[in-house]
Amino acid sequence: MNMRFFNYPDMKSLWIGLILLFQHIMLFGQGQNYDYEKIKVGDNLHLFSWVDMAPDNNTVVLTSVQSYPCIIYDLGKREIVKELDLGNWYAGSRAEYSKTGRFLLIQQLFYIDFSPNKDREVTFEVVESLTGKTVLRFDACHSVKITPDEKYAVALTGDEVSFWSLETGSKEKSYSVPNASNAIGISPDGKKLAVSHLPEKEDLFLINPNLDTKSQKDNLKAMLKYKQLVTIYDMDTFEKLYTVKEIYDIVYGLNYDENGEFLMVYSAPHTKMVTATGGRQSFLHFIDAASGEPMRKTFPCFANYEPDYKLSPDKKLFGLTTNAKFPELYIYNFETGKILTRFELSYRLFDNMSKGDFPGDGRFAFEFMPDGSHVVLTYGNQLLIWNMEPDNK
Repeated sequence: MNMRFFNYPDMKSLWIGLILLFQHIMLFGQGQNYDYEKIKVGDNLHLFSWVDMAPDNNTVVLTSVQSYPCIIYDLGKREIVKELDLGNWYAGSRAEYSKTGRFLLIQQLFYIDFSPNKDREVTFEVVESLTGKTVLRFDACHSVKITPDEKYAVALTGDEVSFWSLETGSKEKSYSVPNASNAIGISPDGKKLAVSHLPEKEDLFLINPNLDTKSQKDNLKAMLKYKQLVTIYDMDTFEKLYTVKEIYDIVYGLNYDENGEFLMVYSAPHTKMVTATGGRQSFLHFIDAASGEPMRKTFPCFANYEPDYKLSPDKKLFGLTTNAKFPELYIYNFETGKILTRFELSYRLFDNMSKGDFPGDGRFAFEFMPDGSHVVLTYGNQLLIWNMEPDNK
């Protein structure tokens, strides 16, 4: 092969190019395992927008677009447990069970983000999972989380973090976080609250002392305008514990894993800071929740919508929804960061459209099954159970 074809100016660039080419070949050379079961749920005519696993590790909640019902589905028996009327969510909604499954937290979704650089303001509702009765509703809110003891819904609106009683529906206390942005996260023990916010100069200097130089003046201005930080507070006293020593893009999600070992940070760059030619690439970062130190684990994402992401119950796998030619679910070895397998949600999964199988709009969600070898996915009006080939771990 004539290496001059690649037009590399020096050996260092050549090796970098070869490494990137090898990574590309390895990524798309991963075997695609299509050992899956397709399940019809209900009338099978509505498009699902989200799935979440109940604490019993058998029941899932399925939300839909428009005013179609929210479905509680028993995976073991393959039957609908109940249907809840949660109103009209035109573009669909996310649903998340509270710790014991008593409540569902519903978040409004959109098809298109018309203001990708501005703070996200959407509608949230807390509903009873047995009846669908609305307990609390938050309009034009950045983020809402239910505390692990299921006493409060914690809401971030503007610069205010407020605590709302799930028994009385009243606001019991609130705190101010100057320059707060889009996301909050609550540790599983209920002791820590993570909040994303715009930085102050002093914060950036502590993270990178070199910014306090004339040569870094432009970088400092850009970071103050386009970057964000994450600060951890004590849930009882709201005392500031520390600011994570990492500078992020616009933070849209803060989520602890179920054991509280890691804090996952989902961020996407301001459109004026996008450098990738392929679009607005986002990232999943990890923080060691015990030490507060950022970890050397970052997973890139090219999803057209805010992705779904989570660790498997045994913490060996990390799943992330993204986009290549089609929407795909990547399954990583969490320790090494290597892609083990992937599931491509291409149109060929819907060969029976004449029988009522409809593809989606590019959005889908997933859950790891407790056996560690299967994943449940939504796409279009389908519910899929995928066997991931667990020997790949």
